[in-house]
Amino acid sequence: MRWYPQTNKLRCRESVSALADKLGSGNMADLASWIGMEARTALPAYYEGSPITVVPKPTEGADEMYLSVYDSSGSQVQKLMLENSNKPFEWGGLDDSGQPLPQETYTLTLELYSEGQQISSAPAEIYTRITKTRQNTGEAQVVLAGGVAVPTSSITALREAR
Repeated sequence: MRWYPQTNKLRCRESVSALADKLGSGNMADLASWIGMEARTALPAYYEGSPITVVPKPTEGADEMYLSVYDSSGSQVQKLMLENSNKPFEWGGLDDSGQPLPQETYTLTLELYSEGQQISSAPAEIYTRITKTRQNTGEAQVVLAGGVAVPTSSITALREAR
């Protein structure tokens, strides 16, 4: 694995999940080095008042892309039209009037359209801070900001915290 400071990312021949699988229960000290880093995963995000990096994955054939944001009660609090690209962007956690949304867990969903018809809807991949690591029934897990515990296999990328 190699660190590229100019891009602020790790690049490796192996996927993050393959690396995590190799760590296993005997190498929790290695996994503990992930604490403070940001993991990319397609799970709800805990908004703490700082922007959240969203990594869109547009589908071929889509001509419009939206980010729909839902609060913990399932109510849609925002819908933003995005550039139809895979370029990461920062969701600022602001409502349509520009006021900060409350600190809580939000579900961010990417909705793709072609000629006005929705062709795809999927959880958006986001970067969120790793606060702890642990073993749960033999499986390595990380605990993300907001307290959500996820298996390391659900992490698709790591980066230094911003």
